[in-house]
Amino acid sequence: RDVTLALMDYFRRCARSFREAYERTGDERYGALADALFRVPEGPCASFREAVIVVRILNLLCDSEFGRIDQYLYPYYRKDVEQGRLTREEAKGLLADLCRFVNRDGLVWHQVVGGCGRDGKPSYNELTELVLENAPLFAHPHISLRVREDMPKELWEKALRTIGTGCGNPALVREDLFIRDLERTYGVSREDAWDFAFGGCSEIMIPGKTNVDSTWCAYNVLEVLLETVYTKLEETDSYEELYEKFCGEIEITVEEMTEHINIRQHLKGAFWPDPLLSLHTAGCIESGKGFWEGGALYNFDGADLFGNTNAVNALGTLKALYAGELGVGKERFLKALREDFKGDEELLLSIKRLPKFGNGDEELRRIAGEFTAFLFSCIRGKRTWRGDGWFVPDIVQWITYGPLGCKMGATPDGRRRATPLADSSGATPGTDENGPVPLLTDCSALPHEQGCGTLVLNMRLAQECFSDGLIGKLEDLFRGYFRMGGSQVQVSVLDEKTLQDALEHP
Repeated sequence: RDVTLALMDYFRRCARSFREAYERTGDERYGALADALFRVPEGPCASFREAVIVVRILNLLCDSEFGRIDQYLYPYYRKDVEQGRLTREEAKGLLADLCRFVNRDGLVWHQVVGGCGRDGKPSYNELTELVLENAPLFAHPHISLRVREDMPKELWEKALRTIGTGCGNPALVREDLFIRDLERTYGVSREDAWDFAFGGCSEIMIPGKTNVDSTWCAYNVLEVLLETVYTKLEETDSYEELYEKFCGEIEITVEEMTEHINIRQHLKGAFWPDPLLSLHTAGCIESGKGFWEGGALYNFDGADLFGNTNAVNALGTLKALYAGELGVGKERFLKALREDFKGDEELLLSIKRLPKFGNGDEELRRIAGEFTAFLFSCIRGKRTWRGDGWFVPDIVQWITYGPLGCKMGATPDGRRRATPLADSSGATPGTDENGPVPLLTDCSALPHEQGCGTLVLNMRLAQECFSDGLIGKLEDLFRGYFRMGGSQVQVSVLDEKTLQDALEHP
């Protein structure tokens, strides 16, 4: 109650300040802000403009994510347009203002559009289109478009045209996989599962009802594999035996890390009260528990798996080593790793010539599916201290795959010392040489239906792929990926000339 009263006083002070600025300058924007803040958020929003202002206020004060912005703002938009108080372009401008503020903050936020409504039926609308039209103007926030089989063809084209500008948005997300896993595995009600969104990079959440973390620590599976190779390779007689020992080390690592995270959650719950987030998160007032104490209806911790693709390629290398395909023994192999392949470039070249994930190799695809399913099984079912929630497996790397790689030595996949790990769930950069179809085919072998924390797939396409004659083929490409089991894809459209120019004109 004290915090709520303080907030009301703060908003009135802001309103008076804007009123004074309006009287001093005559700028009608100050007057509009003053009028809005004298009414909201103490009272309900009466217009689209007021609703956008409240969204910004909660984002600023509570670190509130934007969630499904085209869904909850649409009733205000439709009413104002029908009554002649708002035009499409004015609404687009207000949404752009929201993005402009976010870019000034310099933080990572997420807007989710499209997909089904809280009744499970398709709910694409005009605001879905406006968010996509604004996307090329801003680096932030991240935008995800929830895709259904019945998503209109016109929206497919608009989304692909937006991606084709090179802005990196929107990510395309197959919504039914997330909905099914949330409901069946994590006890989320059907209506809430229909309403899922993402926060930050791509962390799963139910808007207004969730506390989700994903940055406590890194489950670097490549580091675990490297340690296994150094300590177990010489005493192990077969690839299968080494793989079994590696899996045992993974189990121990996951167990230890979840315990450590829960200790930290407990400490944060005890010593970090957050009445603002608690006021605005369903379940906290009802349970009498703060946001960090586990008061939210849903509590998740994204168990972020790093180096997964590197580990898959490394397992392929180790299998070749035991089969005699590299022409070297264990001792020479270990020496090359310790010395970063210096003086043994011949072995490094042999490793680089082996098949790599993302090029359609059937055996690597099998290894990737089997190993990732095992990883996920180690995490799924583990409970968080906070709210007796869930650890949720994901592969969401943001920029952290760079610093992690800088702290590691050379690895069996041919990666040199202090170089980045593979980015998220796709191919190691520079190794996917056969085009997008083999890459998507290989990635579809991962157990996406068990990873609702999100399996991010970053891929690069050339600008010419987005020409008028190829847009339809791109739609078929991504529809095909989703039908094969893929869950998410985000596309960078860039070329060497543009990157060189950016270095000279940042």
